Amino acid sequence: MRVKEVMKRTVRTISPDRPLSEAADIMKRFGIDHVVVVDRRVPVGLLSDGDVLRHPGDGSVQSAMTRGLVTIDVEESTTRAANMMRGHSIKCLIVTKENKLAGIITSSDLLEVVARSGHKERMVMRDRGTRKRKSRSEHHGTRTV
Repeated sequence: MRVKEVMKRTVRTISPDRPLSEAADIMKRFGIDHVVVVDRRVPVGLLSDGDVLRHPGDGSVQSAMTRGLVTIDVEESTTRAANMMRGHSIKCLIVTKENKLAGIITSSDLLEVVARSGHKERMVMRDRGTRKRKSRSEHHGTRTV
């Protein structure tokens, strides 16, 4: 499965010069844990709810954001996305297309993929279980009347 099939295309963004309280309001209003920091539509950082909590007061987004962005292309696999998150010990990746912001993918999005694939496997197993099976006596050539 490709990142573009799982990612969220609607990404909440904020400018680095905005106050942290504004970022916190965005996160609360939309029920999200991350806001992408952009400067002229180019991602320059990521702000998580943890970043906001670690920087009490009303400093700027720039003072609290994570600068070293880890990005993934829309065409990459979800397996690669999971391995990148695990390797960097992070909970989300900025998704890009031709080096421009295209979306965001989180560990929760990837867990949803796993949960859905598990559901499909259970459906196949359940369908296999509904086939009429021969009873033990039918297998051995005897029949109960």
